Amino acid sequence: MAESITAEPFRFFKIIEETLQDKKLRIPVDFVKKFGDELCDVATLRVPNGCVWKVGLTREGRKIWFNDGWHDFVKNHSILKDYFLVFEYAKNSTFDVLIFDKTACEIEYTCAEPENEKQNDGKKIKPRKVAYEDEYKFVAVLEEMGICISGAYKFLSVEERQRIICASRLVSA
Repeated sequence: MAESITAEPFRFFKIIEETLQDKKLRIPVDFVKKFGDELCDVATLRVPNGCVWKVGLTREGRKIWFNDGWHDFVKNHSILKDYFLVFEYAKNSTFDVLIFDKTACEIEYTCAEPENEKQNDGKKIKPRKVAYEDEYKFVAVLEEMGICISGAYKFLSVEERQRIICASRLVSA
């Protein structure tokens, strides 16, 4: 019986520079060489809190950019110059995205889902903040990083959990 071979995920990072004004972000050349032919016209960007964003891809020869919808993604996550984004390609034009701010810590993700963006009275709903409040989610994130902890984690505040995740990601990088 042949064992199935799982390919290692392919990751790339981008340091946000002046591309905020362009309202698009170029995908690295080496990624395009390897996966450009399998990318469709719309990419899916997933962030750790489960929110999903559809972003158009623009092609010019062997160059590809995240374009239509990229600016909305940037605005929703308050991405600024010098932020560090890690993209992990999950196949089928889907990318898992981690966002780190200028302090080198991962941001607190928000989600403003388009279909839920407005209440019946027309007022905007504030994006919901997601912190590692759910102890199962907290433990799962640590386990994914290969970190085992004791049951004492139940007594940590949300802020302490965030700091642990941030520190763990910096150490495991």
